[in-house]
Amino acid sequence: MRLLPSLAPNGQSIRKGIRFLLFTLIWLISQNPLTACDTSGFVIDGIIDNGDGTFTVTMTIMVAGDITTDVGSTWGFYWNADAQIVSVSPTSLTSNNGTTINAVISGNNVTWGDPTQTFPITPFVDATACTFTPDESFPMTVVLASQPTEWWGGGQEGNNCPGGAGTFITNYEGVFPCFPPVITALPIPPSCPGVPIDISVLATPPYLTDNIVWEPGGLMGSTVTVAPTETTEYTVTASNVCDEMSLTVTVEVIPFPTIFALEENIEACEDFPVVIEVSPANELIVEWSPVNNVGNVLVIVPDMSPTVYTATAINQCGEESTEITVTTIPGPSIDIINGTETICGGESVVLKSETTFTDQVEWLPGNINGENITVSPDTTTEYIAVASSNCGVAFDTVVVIVASTDTTQVTLEACEGESVLYNGIPLAAGSNSNFTFENIHGCDSVVMVSVIALPNVEEAIQLSACEGETVEYNGQTLSPGDEEEFTFTAANGCDSVVTVTVVELPTFATPLQLSTCNGSTVLYQGQDLAPGTTTSFTFAAANGCDSIVTVTVIGLPTYDIAVTLQTCTGTMIPYNGQQLAPGSITVFDLTTVNGCDSTVTVTVEELANFTSDVELETCTGSTVNYNGQPLMPGTVTDFTFTTALGCDSIVTVTV
Repeated sequence: MRLLPSLAPNGQSIRKGIRFLLFTLIWLISQNPLTACDTSGFVIDGIIDNGDGTFTVTMTIMVAGDITTDVGSTWGFYWNADAQIVSVSPTSLTSNNGTTINAVISGNNVTWGDPTQTFPITPFVDATACTFTPDESFPMTVVLASQPTEWWGGGQEGNNCPGGAGTFITNYEGVFPCFPPVITALPIPPSCPGVPIDISVLATPPYLTDNIVWEPGGLMGSTVTVAPTETTEYTVTASNVCDEMSLTVTVEVIPFPTIFALEENIEACEDFPVVIEVSPANELIVEWSPVNNVGNVLVIVPDMSPTVYTATAINQCGEESTEITVTTIPGPSIDIINGTETICGGESVVLKSETTFTDQVEWLPGNINGENITVSPDTTTEYIAVASSNCGVAFDTVVVIVASTDTTQVTLEACEGESVLYNGIPLAAGSNSNFTFENIHGCDSVVMVSVIALPNVEEAIQLSACEGETVEYNGQTLSPGDEEEFTFTAANGCDSVVTVTVVELPTFATPLQLSTCNGSTVLYQGQDLAPGTTTSFTFAAANGCDSIVTVTVIGLPTYDIAVTLQTCTGTMIPYNGQQLAPGSITVFDLTTVNGCDSTVTVTVEELANFTSDVELETCTGSTVNYNGQPLMPGTVTDFTFTTALGCDSIVTVTV
């Protein structure tokens, strides 16, 4: 029975009303079996998304024979969906009575046969009473061009009534499971206030999405253009005929930069660094002019007065500037007239200076004030003259050398037991000597000379050599067990004695036993070895000496066995999966557990069957018993028995 497809969501109440009337009609018809419509219908087995925008529906067409219903025969079927039909498979159906009907596709409808045909055309399934026609079912695959939501269909019976199998409404119409839309937000770069920007989502796959709506704004499409003035969240909703999906997309709006100076007019001392500071907001960088500096703080020494500095805050959306004016005031200066002064101990000297823009001059050490001062240091001293004013300080220095006896420490080196020359005098290693000279000021200059004794170097080296071999050191051949001393010159120029000891390294001998079948060989180190042979192989051990492996090959035996079997005449006997006849001799080539040949010769002896005759007597008209069987006079009967060896024994009884 064909039911109407579901209406749009805003027509749900109308659809429910129509379904109620149809269910009522079905119930009324089902009360009269002569007009019941229940011989054919559909079972939807499943639906899959093919990944290319098409969908495949698998179903079973069910047709009732007269063993199930007596409402009439079926001439064809029709099936509809709310999506265009691309193909059906198979394209034809053949029933048990040999009738074939072909599929005809038209838009979202497919028919098999001619549902309008009636008698006398041969029906597809004959459900005439008393024909005992069985129920039939036909698997069917339908490919749809887009996602469906519902289907409806049925067959045509002899009573001109479209119907479905049984009284289940699900065999006449139904809804498909939903394939919901899926969207993914694409990355959105930051934007500037009021600047249009495209924001996008990706529908995967796109054919599952019918509509995409963005809020706020009600814009539609996978890509829309917005121009927010501040960071804004947008809700994007993708929908199709059966479901929807929403996600939130945030458009970050970067504010315009702002900047102001912490101090717009600054007074500073000339030639002194000035710290200029600004407070920016929403900036990526702060640039200064007329200097090429960046940052919130500028430390600069102005080269003219006044100077106007401009700080500009910049980001990707724009820039803003502020100006700072710097006026410079000259600072103090001081120059010491004296050059380096040299005096004798107890003498004095006048230190003089010239100053500008200076309020006060202070000399250090001593904290003496004045442009000119007299000093009498005991030792060589550096004096610092510090000029100060409200604008800062300046300084200059002078050194007053106090000439006195000089004492100098000199360190020399000599090998143990040797000496070194100083000022033409040999000095022994480990000695200390004083030499007195006159310095440029006419004072004594004492040089204290210390001679450090450099040690000779001793070193022990251990070498190794294999038994019967030698090793070379410094061009000399040494044998195992030797100990020799070699004298060289060390890095400090002294003797370096190296004691070389040669240690003997052992060689190795290893026995190895292999096995193989007699008459064959075994491979070792690329060489074939026969049974009964002993062969030595020489290798290099981990210590570099010889490692000798002695390989002995043991021969494994082969076997030749004779087996005798028995069987009755005319019968076969099995051995090793093979049937053997009486009187035959068969050779089997087998393999032993050690992998060698084993030959078994099987001889089959024939056991003869036995026959014997027995004569019995009895009166005419009576019987005689043999082996539990009554025998009549004049009869000859064979009795078959089994001998102790299992063969036939035939006894012929004559009465």
